[in-house]
Amino acid sequence: MDKNYLGITDLDCYNTSFNLSNKDKIRFYQISKGSLIESRDWINKAKSRKLITIEQYDNINNELQKLPLQINQLIKFTRLRLKE
Repeated sequence: MDKNYLGITDLDCYNTSFNLSNKDKIRFYQISKGSLIESRDWINKAKSRKLITIEQYDNINNELQKLPLQINQLIKFTRLRLKE
């Protein structure tokens, strides 16, 4: 059975972020860092409860590990645009 996953552009919050002011974008990115921490917790719980395979865990966890740097880069870029 193939699983279909949502793409980033399928998420309303991603599309909404383009219409925010720069200050609101920074706040949005900061909140997303908290959601990332929560996601890491849930993926660990799913693995320990055997709801996902080790391979699925590794794939998801690898993607989640990339996000903090990307979010911080977005915050830095947006802060620079505020100074312009």
